[in-house]
Amino acid sequence: ELFSPYYGEALARYLVEDYKYNFFPYQDLILYEMGAGNGTMMLNILDYIRDVHPDVYERTQYRIIEISSQLAQLQQKGLGHSIYARGHSDKVEIVNRSIFDWNQYISSPCYFLALEVFDNFAHDALKYDNETGSAYQSHVVVDPRGELFEYYSRTLDPVATQFLTRRNAACESY
Repeated sequence: ELFSPYYGEALARYLVEDYKYNFFPYQDLILYEMGAGNGTMMLNILDYIRDVHPDVYERTQYRIIEISSQLAQLQQKGLGHSIYARGHSDKVEIVNRSIFDWNQYISSPCYFLALEVFDNFAHDALKYDNETGSAYQSHVVVDPRGELFEYYSRTLDPVATQFLTRRNAACESY
């Protein structure tokens, strides 16, 4: 959000150049974005392609894979937010399910964006008890409706434990 629309435009420039070099005009430009948040990146990318490369825009398909029903609704709402964005509706498909439930083979060349996914994995979040200094690791719970919730536990996975051990060893030498 902070660098909108420039971050999306920079990605779009790369995607279009690579697409034109490798696949245009024989294949469509197919983009998948996993975990698209509120859809700003999608709109920035599609706006850039439409405005700067209309020949590519005609052959563009944008598919969002979104596990959260609430975010999928927000993304769909964003497509109808303005006349400018509404023009993308025929280019976008929002698939409301987990990537782990994906069961369709895609044989066409495509680009896969997961920019806001990896930084939200549970092992990336640690916090500390202010009084004891004990580390707590974030865990994600999925409720029966498929909504995600975060909670913290004193049980650390091996990657977090290894990181803390190495960090502490490195800090002790100073």
